[in-house]
Parts: sequence; C-alpha cells; structure tokens
Amino acid sequence: EYIKMVVLVFLLANIIKTEKDLKEISLVLVSLITFLVLYAYYRYKTEGLEISVPSLYYVDRNFFAESIVAILPLAFIFYEENKSRIKQLIFLGITAVMAGGVILTYSRGGLLALLIVLFFLFLQSKRKVPTVVMGIIILLLFLPHIGQKYRNRMSTIQTYEEDRSAMARIVTWRAGMNMLTEHPVIGVGAGNYNDLFIYYRPPELSKFGAQGISIHNIFVQILSETGLAGGGLFILVIISSFLAVRKINRQNKLLQQDKRFNLAIPNALRISLIGFCGAGFFLPGVYHGYIYIIFALIMASKRIYLSKIKQF
Repeated sequence: EYIKMVVLVFLLANIIKTEKDLKEISLVLVSLITFLVLYAYYRYKTEGLEISVPSLYYVDRNFFAESIVAILPLAFIFYEENKSRIKQLIFLGITAVMAGGVILTYSRGGLLALLIVLFFLFLQSKRKVPTVVMGIIILLLFLPHIGQKYRNRMSTIQTYEEDRSAMARIVTWRAGMNMLTEHPVIGVGAGNYNDLFIYYRPPELSKFGAQGISIHNIFVQILSETGLAGGGLFILVIISSFLAVRKINRQNKLLQQDKRFNLAIPNALRISLIGFCGAGFFLPGVYHGYIYIIFALIMASKRIYLSKIKQF
C-alpha cells in the first residue's frame, strides 16, 4: 500500500502542470467526496444504518471522516473564490454537507479534525459572517439527526478512561512506543503492527486490546513499523509540505500588488494537511490516506506558482 501511495504522489505531481490542472483535479476530488457523502446519507436514511458511510463492509467510518475533512477546505475555497452567486451557494452547500457527513460518521477523531479545519478556514476566510452562518446552518440541519447515542459517544472524549474504545487507543499507542523503543532504527516492519501488537502491549492494559487490533494514530504507526528512518522521512515530508506553501506565499508577497497570484488552493491544501494530521493523532490511514494526494497537490502547486512568480 505504501509503495502504491508513493507512485500515486509521483504521478499526480507530474501530471498536474498548470494552474488549470490544479483546479480541475481539486474540483474532481470535491465532486467525488460530495457524491460519497450524499450516497452515504441516502443509505443512512433509507436503510436505517447507525452511521453514515457508503458501505459498512468496505469503508471504515474513521477513514471516511478523515477523507471528508481532507477535501472540505477545497470545497470552501471554491465557495470563496467564485463570483457567481449561484456557484457560491452550491459550494457553500457542499461544504455544509461535507461537515454534516463527518458528524454522521460518529467518528470522534473526525469531529476533532473537523473543528480544527473549520477554525483555520474561519481565520483564512474573506467572508467571516457567511462562514459563521454556515456553521449555524450545519447545526440546525444535523442536530435533529443526532441522538443520545451520538452525544454519549462524543462525551467519552473527556471521560476516555470509562470507554473501552478510547482505552484501546491508549493501549495501542503504548504498544507502538514499545516497538519503537526495542527497534528504533527500522521498526518492526511495515504492516506488521497488528500481528505483533499482543507481544508489546502493556500487561496492565491487556483487557483493552486483543490480538490483531489496529492502531489509531498514523504517527505512532509509522514510527513503530518503520522506525526513526521511515517515520522521520514521513514527518519530514509533512514539514516540507508546510514549508512549500509558506515559500510560495512569501515569494508571492515580494511581487507588486497587481502582479500577485491567487494562492487560495495551496493555502486550502495547507489547511487540509493540518486537518489530516489532526485526525491522524486519533485515526488510522498512514499507508492509504488522502494525505498522499495532498502531498502531490502541494508539490504541483509549488512547481506551478514558483515558475509563474519567477517570470516577474
């Protein structure tokens, strides 16, 4: 899976050659996630599912929430940058639908990531009042669908010691750090965490984790499975992606006001990366997440915009 994602990053980063390509790929991603969220909601309402996901068998709710959070900033940017009133309303509605989609997955990590993304979008927004209005609309639309079960699940964020699911995360993190301590350089091998978990779990927390359990933290997973070598490289790529967007912004500001480029998409991708990393502390997805698509789009953005800026 990891090799596939590396190949995907390479292909996307090289296929996207112009600003138009970047916008079109971003629009495709927004359209894809919107369709999946609406389909998931349709199944949620018509089939009486407890959570809103496209498939209970093939789609993990945490990964689905993580994916929505990663693409939501792009939908919001299309709303902000469109001058057509109709398109503004469409993309504002899409953003609200995506936020509601995260809520209805019942994913606690997804909810925390959503709040992080909405906070940074609010700070970046040119239209702060409509952003607040959107938040109110989301609450009004989705509060009737949120029952006591959802509220009870979210309340365990504060009382995690009383929740077996939350404690399972703690024991998997501890086991992951034990793996890293014993194999600091190259870890226990990519994809081996689940099979080896039982040998590294803390004895005092054994009742919270059975053999084959997955870890819900992309950073602990990559460090435990690939050691400081692989984990360090993964973290370095994340840092370099943030620095890439920062460099584009700094170079753009050096241009005269009338010659500056609109960097809405790169800045939205930065928020996507923040949201995914926030979700990554509580959710899986280190080998097959949208984070690799974000990497590729940021790499393409850097090449495209720095080339344009150098022309001046």
